[in-house]
Formats: sequence, C-alpha cells, structure tokens
Amino acid sequence: MLRTVFRGVVLARALNCGAAIVVGWLVFATAHARIIIEISENYVAIEHEASRMVSREKPYTASLPRIANNDSYSVLIGRVSAPLYVEVRDEAAVPGKQAPVRFAGSSLGGTQEVLPGLPRNAILTVSPEQEGASRLRLRVLRQGTRSHESLVATIRFLRESTDRIEAVYRVPTITLRVRPCGVVNAFSSPDITLCTELMDTMFREGWHDAIRVVLYHELAHSLLRLWELPGYNNEDLADEFAVLHASDSPRAIEQISRWFESRDPLQKAATQVQMAGPHAPSALRAKRARAGLTNRAQLRVKWDAFLAPYRRTR
Repeated sequence: MLRTVFRGVVLARALNCGAAIVVGWLVFATAHARIIIEISENYVAIEHEASRMVSREKPYTASLPRIANNDSYSVLIGRVSAPLYVEVRDEAAVPGKQAPVRFAGSSLGGTQEVLPGLPRNAILTVSPEQEGASRLRLRVLRQGTRSHESLVATIRFLRESTDRIEAVYRVPTITLRVRPCGVVNAFSSPDITLCTELMDTMFREGWHDAIRVVLYHELAHSLLRLWELPGYNNEDLADEFAVLHASDSPRAIEQISRWFESRDPLQKAATQVQMAGPHAPSALRAKRARAGLTNRAQLRVKWDAFLAPYRRTR
C-alpha cells in the first residue's frame, strides 16, 4: 500500500546512483539530474481535524487506527475556557465489561501525547469535564520516521515526474524537499517543499496521481522565477503548466479535479490566507483542469512558444 511510504526508520545505506545519507535526510541526485530530491526521515500526517461544539451528551469521537513501529499520535487542542477530558479506549470491549482506557488526560489547550502500542482499533473521545457546551478546536497528528525502503520508494515516485520535466527543459538546479510543514500544502521559494501532511492525505484519500500535478504546479513557479520570466507568482499560469504536463494522464487530471472539489471552502480559505496564495476558487480550478484535457494542443502551442529558449533540442 502506498501509504507505507511514510513509515519506518532511515538506515545508513546509499544507492548506487549517487544518493547520500545526511543526518535525518536521504538525498538523491544523478549525474545528469538538476532537480535534487531530499526526503526527511521524519513525517507528520494529519489524522483528524475538527472545530465544533462538544458536551458530555455529544462528545467528539474519532477512530485511531493502529500504527506500526514507534510511531505515535499527538492530540492538539486549541485553548479553551473550561477543562476538556481526553480519553482513548479500545473500540471493542469484552462482552459485559467496559472498554479498557489506554490514555486519559485533562486539557485547557495544548498537546496531549498518545503513546504507541494502541490496540488495532481505538476510539478518541473529547468532552467537557463540567456540564455545558464548549468549543473544541482539535487536530490529531500521526508522527514517526520512515524506513530506508520507504524513502527510496518516495524518491522513485517523485523522480518519474521530475525526469519528465528535465527531458523537455534545460532545468536550473532546484532542490525538492519532502518534510513535515504543519499544513496540508506545497510551496516554491524557489526550491520546492512537498509537505508530508499533503502527501499522506493524498495517498490516504486515493489521490496519489494528483501529487504529480501538484509537483508540476510548484515547478512552474520555480522555473519561471529562476528563468526570470513574468508570471512566476501567477497561480493560474502554474495550474496551466501543471495540467499541460500531466494531461497525458487523464487519471491524474481527474484526481486533482476531485481533490479541488473535495476541499472544504473554509479550510481552503484559511490555507490561502496563511500561505498568501491568490489561488482561484477550488471549483474553478477543477473546471480548468478538466478543460485542459480537451485544450491540450492549444496549451502546448502557447507554452512551447513561451518557453522556447529553455527547451532541449531534440
């Protein structure tokens, strides 16, 4: 399962094609590659998010799937006016007996560490310690390290996309990093960061082909900026470049379109404010992505002319 790309502990072994281990990272580059891929051994994934009113009668509940190795959960709670009771129990109890408590704590806001070793299916419950309702802002993080094999699998997955771009353009040196960021996002500065929170969410929700489109979007920002071309900060142009280069895969275009459509509008707006990204509304981005499949020839003519000085000669 592709989700296992994000688990394990990095080992001090190098690939035969130019990879090197540095503290906490696996770095990959070949003799010809200009896009250097660095994968952090650490990952963070967002298992649950919530913002809602809770009471003793209507607590917040969420499942916590069992995780491998020494990975663990953290429960982050925004500051509240009255204490909240945080509890993790077995999902299935022995008939006639109460489900065992695996974790319990009181919170006025902050981080509650849930130790590893949970049963196969555990249930998180959060409710006020006192009578009355309380606003809960919660995020459950799953965190740990990845195996050497998982790191290499991630690199190979990304390398397939970066090789396609390097085969078309004379690409300047760019570092692509995969690391925890605290948000479900990706960005260019002009080196590129893909957040483990984004990649894990996309893999888990079945949008793994859409990661290719996200990477091309960020590469558009980086390439236009490094080539000192106009529009490097234009989100619509970056989307257009990404759709053009992913349009040979209808599945990737459909997945990114469905990803856009699945995003909660309030969550999307908050992310745009946080990242200062003037993206078009998600529904419009989905519509434009699908249109790119039918307009592929026109897009190619436009971009071939725009980037003609940077294309490789065949």
